Amino acid sequence: MSKTKVDDNTTTNGDRMSEKHAPSPLPPSNTLATTIAIPSTLPIDPTTTNDDNSPLAPLNEFEDFTNLPQNLTLLQIFRIFLLDFGLHAWGGSVAQIALLKTELVQKRRWITIARFNRVYAVYQMLPGPEAAEICMFFGCLVGGRWGGIVAGLGFILPGFLAMVLLSYLYTVAGLENIYFNASFRALQPVVAAMVLKAVFQIGEHSFISNKTKQFNKVLFILAILSALQSALRINYFITLGVFGVVNNFYARGWRYAAGIVMLLNYIGYIVYVVFKGVPSPSALALGVAAIPDMPHLLALGLVAGSLSFGGAYTSIPFIQAEAVVLGGWLAKQTFLDGIALGNIIPAPL
Repeated sequence: MSKTKVDDNTTTNGDRMSEKHAPSPLPPSNTLATTIAIPSTLPIDPTTTNDDNSPLAPLNEFEDFTNLPQNLTLLQIFRIFLLDFGLHAWGGSVAQIALLKTELVQKRRWITIARFNRVYAVYQMLPGPEAAEICMFFGCLVGGRWGGIVAGLGFILPGFLAMVLLSYLYTVAGLENIYFNASFRALQPVVAAMVLKAVFQIGEHSFISNKTKQFNKVLFILAILSALQSALRINYFITLGVFGVVNNFYARGWRYAAGIVMLLNYIGYIVYVVFKGVPSPSALALGVAAIPDMPHLLALGLVAGSLSFGGAYTSIPFIQAEAVVLGGWLAKQTFLDGIALGNIIPAPL
């Protein structure tokens, strides 16, 4: 009996000793986060913080309007987008959008980076120059509809005036002056390099799947076939319609239907060649600019603007087919000089 008591006491003392030397239990997870201090030597992401390590924009992207300037007049909005962005819009759309993001998102904190990226993705799917459209978006945030209009005007006005002036000088002196013409010949390799760079930048994002965020082989094949359609002189709108249907069918898993549509497309081309012959270069055009008067120029601008998905470079072949090939009121060399002028001024092409 006493032995049992001793054993019980021994066991009890051992338990007490183990309890004495056992580590104290961890605090709850919510208190642990508040008791552990994060060292100040941790690296800070410069894209999301300021020099004082404060966030560049609110963490909650639904609180975007907390940092927007209040009570800006239309004149102030116009001055901001004219002086801060319109006069510095060099380097094409990529550089222009980077400038807008740095100034309005990272420095002035008008909206969050997450919301800016989402807005940029939306405008990439719409026709028109993305930089000017983003300026209109910011203008609408701080000044409503009229704020968006004056912001867009402030951004494009410097380039518009510069293009009008350079076009006038080109018309007056450029067509006859050998030195003026020689300078434009020197710009042509530069323009060609810019076009190739723009093609790469457009294709870099266009071939990424929205679901998997990876390279999409189907879109790449459709891009190659689009180039083939252009070489075969098939109208752009036929290509847009057919390949839009094919991509939609393939995305839904209707692969046989997509293949049938593609096959019918080329069967129709073969039938056309058999009965009508190979399409002429003017087949790429719609005839909206057959005459260089104001109504036809307006129609050309509207149609070309509606085709400028991913940047103005996507509508250049259509403008060339309309004004140079079919209309014949603009020489090919003059057309290339116009592209050169558009690349050396601070404005969307």
